[in-house]
Amino acid sequence: MRPLDSLSTNYQPLRAILVEDSPPEMILLKSYLAKYCTQVEVVGETGNMQEAMALIMEEQPDLLLLDIELGDATSYDLLDQLQATGFPLTCEIIFMTGHPKFDYATTAFAYSALDFLTKTIDPVALQKAVTKASQRQNREQYARQLNLLMDLIRSPESRSNRLAVHQPGGLIEFIEIDQIQYLEADTVMTRFMMCDGRLMRATRNIGQYTKLLQQHNFFPISQSILLNLNQLKQYDHAEKALTLINGQVLYASRRGGQDLRHYLSQTTTPAEPQSGLLRNWLGKLFR
Repeated sequence: MRPLDSLSTNYQPLRAILVEDSPPEMILLKSYLAKYCTQVEVVGETGNMQEAMALIMEEQPDLLLLDIELGDATSYDLLDQLQATGFPLTCEIIFMTGHPKFDYATTAFAYSALDFLTKTIDPVALQKAVTKASQRQNREQYARQLNLLMDLIRSPESRSNRLAVHQPGGLIEFIEIDQIQYLEADTVMTRFMMCDGRLMRATRNIGQYTKLLQQHNFFPISQSILLNLNQLKQYDHAEKALTLINGQVLYASRRGGQDLRHYLSQTTTPAEPQSGLLRNWLGKLFR
């Protein structure tokens, strides 16, 4: 991917601290910042968590570039300790990781709608992240995202019932997952149909929500619809028709209907319906 031209020096300067424990990665990061992110002024660099804490508290930077893995510690430990001291963590943070797999940590980023960079760092991705950090307006919104991330990291055994959703115009809304009725693909965007009747548009595609929400009893009834099964009242497999609690009827695709019937038959029996699913569709499901 061809890097963009260097950013205009008209941008507000950003005083940055780099926290990276790999010397080659640190050298590469600094060279990319110098070439493509000229509004960034590096005021400190370290690969040690305790040194990073001291630097951050002394310099109070505008921007932190944090490697997630720091030897035997993590950047989450660093942020946790900073928050424990009462230090006001108001700077922008760009997280970096060499482990892009969809494990719990990256799931937490998805719930909180925070981005991270995968190493070896791509200069275009770095430049976009720095631009986003330099232009961010809603500090309260960003703080809520960061707090949600940290809550999830601190309690990996619990699932979050909150989801941060990117909306057009840059707004991020925090919603309760159990208040989502279903999601519907809308080209590269996603429509959220809420239980209170609201329609909310998200700027990310439905695939980015599917893996997160399937662990909350959501099921893809077609390529374009992801349904909260707790909102299902009745399923007519012959017609592939799903009646929701509010009376609305959705239709599954042929493959989606077959997969749904198989899923429900494996997870539910007429004697013991799964929590959140209602008995009155079981007659049709198992006829």
